[in-house]
Amino acid sequence: MNNKMWYTSPASDWINGLPIGTGRLAGMVLGGIEEERIALNHEWLNVGQNRDRTNEDRSEYLPKVRELLIEEKYEEATLLANEAWGGSGGISGRPTGEDSYQPAGDLRFSLDHGKVSNYRRELDLERARVKITYETEGKLISRTVIGHLIEDCIIVRIYANEETISGNFRLVREDDPRCDILYDIGNATIIMHGAFHKGMKFCVKTDLKIREGKITAVGKNMLRVENAKEILVFINIGTDAKGELPIEECRRRSIPAKPWERLYRENIAEHEKNYGRLNLTVNADEPNIPTDERIKAYKEGSNDVTLPLLYFNFGRYLLCATSANGELPANLQGKWNQDLMPAWDCDYHLDINLQMNYWPAESGHLQDYTNALFTY
Repeated sequence: MNNKMWYTSPASDWINGLPIGTGRLAGMVLGGIEEERIALNHEWLNVGQNRDRTNEDRSEYLPKVRELLIEEKYEEATLLANEAWGGSGGISGRPTGEDSYQPAGDLRFSLDHGKVSNYRRELDLERARVKITYETEGKLISRTVIGHLIEDCIIVRIYANEETISGNFRLVREDDPRCDILYDIGNATIIMHGAFHKGMKFCVKTDLKIREGKITAVGKNMLRVENAKEILVFINIGTDAKGELPIEECRRRSIPAKPWERLYRENIAEHEKNYGRLNLTVNADEPNIPTDERIKAYKEGSNDVTLPLLYFNFGRYLLCATSANGELPANLQGKWNQDLMPAWDCDYHLDINLQMNYWPAESGHLQDYTNALFTY
């Protein structure tokens, strides 16, 4: 009860997508019909141009600044001191600002079908999965997305009750003059390599596994699937934030050989170890209407006493999704960001912003998930 957020139409934009994550990786699922978009993030991926924090030696300016101060030329002394040691507001010539948190790119795919009916888009907080279902041309299509906590990857499963499925799958990233993008494509794999000028390198690796049917590479960044009974997409992301090649971070997490049913069940069990520690209830029925309609009615004065419970559970879910396998704490947007130039760099502000991220931790029986914060 009060553990599902559901809608009858795709997300109109990124902010209305449904989030999944492993802590290290994050994805925002928009649920498109003509084309699905899953916006991808890696917790360590930022521009990386300010990683060298070694202070430059600017001591030669100190005697001149002192001389100007003695002469009561305060404005000149301040200007010289800022030029010598200010950086971006610090005490050396190095910039002191954070590099902005960056999107890794998108997985996009379109399936071959016509008009759809009975569309439903759902985030199940207890099962840690996004699921999109609809009917088209006599088929019931289901698309499930999870952040697999044991395998530490994002998995997409597309299924049509043993009917065949065809479609196109590609990796893309918004054009960015600061970042060069190259692609490698194989029989069932797409790798997108990114490199920020004088900054961080990263890659996004997508592997497809199908039951029956065939996969064909099309162009530099697309795979075509035809007549498959089931499609599994495995997504991983690597960076050189710790000095290793980005592709090696991906390869260390091999594609699991387990069937979908096992992957799905074990991920629920792993998520439940933390999310399932607490269950808050009230003596009232949950309205059986889409979540956006519930929110609208609540604003207009409805007596939906269960909606705050859903909001509370959503907060706990977000902390789980940003923390489970993560080494870094939640930033200003958790671990989700689609913008090349995000507000306030989508970095860390040690103020009320950070506190709000962790409000559900102790009170919500998720105290283990504060470890990354205190380590940071």
